[in-house]
Amino acid sequence: MASILVLVSPAGAAVATEQKIALTAITDDRFGVRWSVSPAVASITPSSSYNQAAVIFTAPQEPGIYTATATSLSKPSQKSSATITVTDRADLYIHPLVARGRSVARFPVRHLLSR
Repeated sequence: MASILVLVSPAGAAVATEQKIALTAITDDRFGVRWSVSPAVASITPSSSYNQAAVIFTAPQEPGIYTATATSLSKPSQKSSATITVTDRADLYIHPLVARGRSVARFPVRHLLSR
């Protein structure tokens, strides 16, 4: 079987508790991908999608770092993930690089909007 491509976009994001964000999987798997999230207190709907079809990640009430994974339906060893930081501070902007473990300054949103 030929190699299957799976790539999740965006690769990292930050949202406040109970907010939603759209994720997509770029894939050449004609059967699509199955979505999962860890820890499982967050949710993704629908649970499967085709190439570039959006799904919705809904942040839970618990702040933390969550991983949304798209897994090829025809070749489950092929997968890609997005790291989503969930914060209980709606006024705090978290740069997407923070979600990937990089050190980046954090700024209140009101600070960014005033510039």
